Amino acid sequence: MKNVKTIRLSKNTEPAKACTSLLFMLEEGNDVELIALGTSAAVLAKVAALSFNLSYGKMTLSYHPRMEVIHDSQGIPRSAVIMLIKAVP
Repeated sequence: MKNVKTIRLSKNTEPAKACTSLLFMLEEGNDVELIALGTSAAVLAKVAALSFNLSYGKMTLSYHPRMEVIHDSQGIPRSAVIMLIKAVP
């Protein structure tokens, strides 16, 4: 069973750093779960897919999105996109 690593995105997250972390975790053989409010996770996942496929054209990524209610840093319930990303050889 693979490890699942989590990247939690906020409005202050730098997309380049999050994408680099995502790619590194995928290279290490981990599945990655992106948690973000709004569409940030979906956008970052697509950017990562493009970067990943440019570097590792022989592998593809599979996406498993879902929506859940999570609490933000102030304890307010918010809708969140949670996307599990897996590298498929």
